[in-house]
Amino acid sequence: MQVALDKLRSLHIDRHDPRVQALIFSQIMAVIWWIVAQIMRDQGAIVWYDQQHIFRRSVGFLLDPYSVGGFVHTPWIIPLLAPFSLFPLALSVLIQSGLYFALITAIIFKFKGDRWAVILTLTSFIALNAVLELNVDWFVLIGLVIPVAWSGPFLLLKPQLALGYYLGVPPREWLKIGMVTAVVVAISILIWGFWFFEIAQRVPTLSIAQTFNIAPSKHFTPLISWPIGALIAWQAFRRQDPPLGVIAWFFFTPYIA
Repeated sequence: MQVALDKLRSLHIDRHDPRVQALIFSQIMAVIWWIVAQIMRDQGAIVWYDQQHIFRRSVGFLLDPYSVGGFVHTPWIIPLLAPFSLFPLALSVLIQSGLYFALITAIIFKFKGDRWAVILTLTSFIALNAVLELNVDWFVLIGLVIPVAWSGPFLLLKPQLALGYYLGVPPREWLKIGMVTAVVVAISILIWGFWFFEIAQRVPTLSIAQTFNIAPSKHFTPLISWPIGALIAWQAFRRQDPPLGVIAWFFFTPYIA
């Protein structure tokens, strides 16, 4: 009993620690933006569309999520989303928003940011928009926090977002990343079949995605965006700088919402 008490004392949280302060602030902002989203929803604005019409419905089709219109993600997102579908929509969004902002905070500190960077990020319109949309982007952020060897399945949930992360990772880690990801993909094929063909058939038909596509390769053509991306990618690799690698990837991916 005494050993357990000693362990609890060792977990003392210093409220003056900038990381703790930033984390608390992140949860306050999650609640604030969630309230704003609720007000906008009550006034007739379309918020949480994907959560309500795609992701929550797809959980009900665990073994055939591609029967749900608009579902174009890797199928292992379904068991990750399943626990949140047990809650009413508004509460589910609040919980996910809190986790989303906590992950953003953790990533900022991991890559040498500070609480002021957290404040700037989470008080921006982008943070509000993240709560209004609440896609599955926040699951991708898990891959930027956990040990890199296990990150592949999370970054593949939305590959257009952060695959450039690996440009800043030591090459000795690439084999581990590939092995873990390959195992997850193999298991997913056993459960869901050759799901990537389903995605390949659906993506070209999502014309609305092209309307909101802000990828540099879409607006400046690959002839311009790819050389810029290659230059940034080389710097990310040379410096072992994962955030710079993420930026480089934006110049190669064909779609960014």
